[in-house]
Amino acid sequence: AVAPWMSSEVGDAWNQGYKGQGTTIIVIDDFTSGSRFGGKLGSKSETLRHGEWTLKEASMIAPSATMRSKDFGSGTAVNLSAGMNVLNLSYGMYAAAGLSASQIGWSAQEKSIIQHAGGAALVSKAAGNDAVPVGSANSSGKVDYLNLALKGTPSALYVGALSTNGTVASPARLASYSNTAGADTTVQNQFLVV
Repeated sequence: AVAPWMSSEVGDAWNQGYKGQGTTIIVIDDFTSGSRFGGKLGSKSETLRHGEWTLKEASMIAPSATMRSKDFGSGTAVNLSAGMNVLNLSYGMYAAAGLSASQIGWSAQEKSIIQHAGGAALVSKAAGNDAVPVGSANSSGKVDYLNLALKGTPSALYVGALSTNGTVASPARLASYSNTAGADTTVQNQFLVV
C-alpha cells in the first residue's frame, strides 16, 4: 500500500518487500539540545530536534527496521546489533585546516564509527552545509575531519542535500549550501544524493 506522503520509489520498494527488515538503523544526531524545528511528516505538525526528525523519517521509510538513537555528543562507542547496521550521521567534527585525520583526538564514538566504516556497517554521513567540496576548509577556515577520516573507507557514503524533493522523472538539484563531491574521485565514488 502506498501512503499519501511517500514518493512512488518508496512505494515500489515496499511492493517488492523492502521495508528495512533485518536492519538496525542507528541515528547519531541531536537528541538532547533545546534546538527544535517545526515541520510535518505524515499527518500532523510537530516541533522536534534534528535527530528526532531524522529518526521519524527513517522509521516511516523503513518501518520494519529496528530504530536506535544516540546523541552525537555522547562520546561513547557505537555498538552494533546483529544483522545489517546503518549509522546515520548528521554532524561533523570541525577543527582548523592543516591537520590530518589521524591528528584529531577522536572520542570512543568517532573511533567506533570510523572502525565500523571498514565494512561492519553502512555509515551514511551528511556531506555538510558549507558549500565546499568534502574535505575542504569552510569560510571559517575549518575542516570536517570526520569527513576526512571516512574518505576511502569501504562502507561510508557522503550524502549531499537537495534543493527540493525529486523523482526519477523530475530530479532535484544539489542545494546551494550543500557540500559537494568536488574533483576528488575517491569522494565522488562515495557521494550520494537521493
